[in-house]
Amino acid sequence: MTGIFCPENTSAQKDSKLKTDGLFRSGKWGIEFNYMTGQFLKHGIAYNPPQLSQGFELNYFMKTLGEKPWHKGMNFPEIGATLTFYYFADNKVFGDAISIMGFGKFFMVRSRIADFYMRIGGGYGYLTRRYNSVTNPVNELISTPINLAVQLRMGLDWKISQYFQLNTAISFNHFSNSAMQLPNYGLNIPSGTIGLRYFPRPKELGYNCERPTNFKKNEIMWKYSIGIEQLHSFVYNIIPPTRKYPVPGGMLAYARYINPGIKFYGGLSFEYFPAIHDYLITNDIHTQYGPTFSAAAPSALVGNEFILGRLSMFYSVGVYLWENTAAITPVYFKLGMNLYLAEIKKRKGTTFFFGNSVKAHLNVAQYNEFSVGGTF
Repeated sequence: MTGIFCPENTSAQKDSKLKTDGLFRSGKWGIEFNYMTGQFLKHGIAYNPPQLSQGFELNYFMKTLGEKPWHKGMNFPEIGATLTFYYFADNKVFGDAISIMGFGKFFMVRSRIADFYMRIGGGYGYLTRRYNSVTNPVNELISTPINLAVQLRMGLDWKISQYFQLNTAISFNHFSNSAMQLPNYGLNIPSGTIGLRYFPRPKELGYNCERPTNFKKNEIMWKYSIGIEQLHSFVYNIIPPTRKYPVPGGMLAYARYINPGIKFYGGLSFEYFPAIHDYLITNDIHTQYGPTFSAAAPSALVGNEFILGRLSMFYSVGVYLWENTAAITPVYFKLGMNLYLAEIKKRKGTTFFFGNSVKAHLNVAQYNEFSVGGTF
């Protein structure tokens, strides 16, 4: 069961350092090697290679045992880093990819035979082949060498012995520059995954099952951000400029913690699109309220953030408050990471963070965003 390490009884509350029963014996840290293969997900381009892509992955991971309050709240996840190499289908067109990502691995069900988990990772990747109007016009998926890399995985760790576990999973890898430079449909690869996990130093592990009670439950979040985009051609049937534009914006939200590692939040966001303003004026396009109003995009949003120490992963969903030229669809999504600085001691609960996220409408990325913010 999910809470196998922390039975809820009187003895568990007396002894917060509980041990596993031997069937779960493994090490505090380990390495993992995976093989992945899959086909490109068709993403609106004229050419989609029928061949399979091949991937190899080397991971380093560490178990959390309850040393921090968020460990138990997240059901003792694993945290780690991964180095991934992909040999893409039709290699002369799409090339290879090397990426480095950090990840959090969350266990949904634990049993004596296998553990069922979900894993979320994010980082950056270097792609060797990209779009060129003369030498490589077919590759409309990627147009820059450096791209955001995102990985989602769901799978089972089969417990072969105290040294080894067999990993079987379904993975989804995504590479994109988030419309920083067009064309950028993004490269998506659903893959079957198989691998081996190795624990060099197996030992009986003690899990701190003490329930955290004294943690911050309410919070105000603020954020100032700058996105970078090229204007999409589907806004109007006129070829847009190739210039890159900033997208200044901000957010103010209320957050509620359900435990030290998970919080939900909701609030208001505002974005301004200079690209839309210039585009309307340059092409002599008239809107009901003028170019400045049409380039502004206020919205209401809700989100969920998973806090893994100083690093967090979040996703949010927003709805524009009114229809405008900057809104491709009424609803948008954001996925990203925040790096939190140390808490200000004189003002308990006050922290600052730096963030990086991607904003998208359905399956179309709008921009890549860098942000600075704080909580109190």
